[in-house]
Amino acid sequence: MENQAKQILIRIAATGLIAGAAFAIGYQQGSSKSEDREIEQSPEIPETTEVATLAEKPEVPETSTPIESPQREEPTPTRSPQESGFEAAAADIESALRQIETLNGREQIQYTRGVFEYLASVQTPELSLELANLQEPRTRSIALRALVAAWSTPNGLSSQEAQARADQIFGRRGSPVGTEAALSSYLSADNVPQSVKDSWIQTFSQHPGRSEIRARMAAGGSPEEIQAALAESQNWTEWERRNFSESLLFQWTQKAPAEAWKWYQNSGDKLEESQADLIIQTWASRNPDRLLEQLDQIDLGPQRETAIQSLSRSLARRGTLDAMNWADSLADPAERDIAYQSIYDATPKGIGAKVGIESGFLRVDQIMPEGALRNTDVQAGDLIVEARELDGGSHSLYGKSLRESIGALRGAPGSQVEIRYLRRNPDTGEMEERTTTVTRDILVNDG
Repeated sequence: MENQAKQILIRIAATGLIAGAAFAIGYQQGSSKSEDREIEQSPEIPETTEVATLAEKPEVPETSTPIESPQREEPTPTRSPQESGFEAAAADIESALRQIETLNGREQIQYTRGVFEYLASVQTPELSLELANLQEPRTRSIALRALVAAWSTPNGLSSQEAQARADQIFGRRGSPVGTEAALSSYLSADNVPQSVKDSWIQTFSQHPGRSEIRARMAAGGSPEEIQAALAESQNWTEWERRNFSESLLFQWTQKAPAEAWKWYQNSGDKLEESQADLIIQTWASRNPDRLLEQLDQIDLGPQRETAIQSLSRSLARRGTLDAMNWADSLADPAERDIAYQSIYDATPKGIGAKVGIESGFLRVDQIMPEGALRNTDVQAGDLIVEARELDGGSHSLYGKSLRESIGALRGAPGSQVEIRYLRRNPDTGEMEERTTTVTRDILVNDG
């Protein structure tokens, strides 16, 4: 790895782009010329003037002690590790890279960030990425983030805005798809130079996550760029091709669902038909109002049923009554039935309470006015510790996550569940145990 780094540094030097050295040489030459001019332009001082000046000075006895005025020292400004890394890289990139290995913790992170911010400003993307990939695992991610932050920050931002954007990139936790794929989303923006995009794609062309990297890069491009990415993916494994197309359409639909759908319709047999459902489902989830507007204006073909199902579920989450009103407006009885069923499936069923977690207990926060608990003794503040189905299956809820607890309480409308709960006696201060049987019902959301 050390030899690789040296070879890259030699290539950097050959390009003549080591700005720090050039700056130093220029500064020294400029200083020398300035001194020469000062010497040439200094007027000659007549000897008589010098003698007269000396003669006018009062004599100071040898025994007297000169009084010195106290000198106030100005505080030396403290550089941050990030600034130090940038300046060190400008002076000597090889030494700066070696210095990274000697640091630890936050200082190492910030110093690395400064070094690679400098590289992004003066070096080609290809060489910068090569050096970043040669870093140790603990600093490689920082180096890549620094490069992406520098390349993707739009021009015209204030220093504070640019720093905030960079901090956002550095503040991202580990992504489930990996650092390289997660950072690719930033590089798909229009303001990122094409040379940067090309170098990023080429650098990670053999990466195990290339299908996700390529999809995120292509999602921000033109239809021609997407076609080129599709053609490139034909040489990949079956799983990679499927993941690429699914991720591409998901990312694109997030940004421009109508355009993604139009492109899909014109793509012929390049994608599996199942990808159409993905577009419609994402569209309905992200922008149901726009899909409602387009529902009768665009040709959805066999995906119209998918659109109605997805819209019904999305609208039901916003408000059950509004979703039902929309379903009623559908002219085709078969489509109305599809909408009703989808609304029913998306509407939660359970005991009718808003709950939370308190010290490991499932706490009842609110009894819903139309919920199944409204006719029981359960009150806000009670702690539910167990849910038992009438067939004998029991679920202890103490110490469980909120998701697990809600899952145990929900069920088909009409089914019954016995819940065991604790309540503090206001007179004695002791906890008391109680049970009640609840018939589950649909939880209508009025929006």
